[in-house]
Amino acid sequence: MVTTIISKVGVSKTGGEGSPNYEYTTLAAWELNRRGDITTAGRDTIEVAEIYGGGSVGAVTLNSANWTVDATHYVHIRAAAGESHGGTFNVNKAYILGNVHAIIINIGVNYTRIGPGISITVNNSGTGVFLGYNNFCIIDGILMRSYQSSGGTGIYGLNCGTGSIIRNCCIHPGSDGTNCYKGVYIFRDGGNHSLLVANCTIYAHYSFSLFCRYVPSACTLVSQNCYLTTTTTGTCYANSISDPGTFSKGTNDATSNTEAVTASLQNIAYTTANFVNVTVGSQNLHLTATSALRSKGIVLADVATDFEGGNRTGLIYDIGADQGSNVPMCWNYTAQYKNSSKLYKASGCGSFPKNIRVPNNVDKSSGKMIDDGMLIDPKRYSIG
Repeated sequence: MVTTIISKVGVSKTGGEGSPNYEYTTLAAWELNRRGDITTAGRDTIEVAEIYGGGSVGAVTLNSANWTVDATHYVHIRAAAGESHGGTFNVNKAYILGNVHAIIINIGVNYTRIGPGISITVNNSGTGVFLGYNNFCIIDGILMRSYQSSGGTGIYGLNCGTGSIIRNCCIHPGSDGTNCYKGVYIFRDGGNHSLLVANCTIYAHYSFSLFCRYVPSACTLVSQNCYLTTTTTGTCYANSISDPGTFSKGTNDATSNTEAVTASLQNIAYTTANFVNVTVGSQNLHLTATSALRSKGIVLADVATDFEGGNRTGLIYDIGADQGSNVPMCWNYTAQYKNSSKLYKASGCGSFPKNIRVPNNVDKSSGKMIDDGMLIDPKRYSIG
């Protein structure tokens, strides 16, 4: 039987490292104490680092010499309940800070999951998440920003592939608005590998939102349902000139320029018309009610939730990391009456109604049920 071991990681935890409560002040301390072969029968775990508490918990490097994993025994770094980014950059929430790289998944640490809900800040010319020679890794629901020096890269994949997915991520410049050099940078993705970049919102300042260099034709690299934008220089997509045509642009990607495959998804601006707040330093990356990105994507089996963990529903998805709220929702309502085992049920699709029709066997003037009692408090109902 596979069990889950959750290690609590946060700057508000003063001590207790290595204790039975598995409490650590930094990610590095967690990695040092918990690393090992998690496929062994005696250990039999899914290893989780759950980040909570305000402030930075530092960077972490996962190396193949320290971890042994498989499809059902894997490493997962995520935000604790209540500590997720909520779709905005918030320095009062826990975040991972790397002076060079924030998270390094290096040389064969496969089946690793990063996110959801994690905020990552990178100094200098570093990387939010570095994938090196890995397979079956999932990067899900992170907010990444870089600041200082000449900028950084959101996610750097070096010979990564085979089943790896980058989904629901927001990659954005930092507080000065100038230092996200590349959004997702894939380099020498050799072999018959596959990498999916899906439902991401990527803003690169100096260079490319999505850049592939020396990617051989045997690799399948696909983007889908992404929103890509750059500023004064560079383009949203780029391929190495030595390996043209190996990158599959998503037919449902949207761009701030004319590069999108589908004409109607070209030239969609990165403005408050499409995102709630794009002010540098206080970005709120939820879609507006009238955003041109709503209901323009396609359903993807590998992307069931958005960057806050909400279910992506409906016949078509919103483009980018945020599902949005205009997709029809179906609901069920159950009300129980006092002094009775009888239930009143209602259901429908769309927004939940402010008023629900009163059953015929209720006296509207008194609120009493004609045969056996009166309605319970209106707050006592369930939607499911």
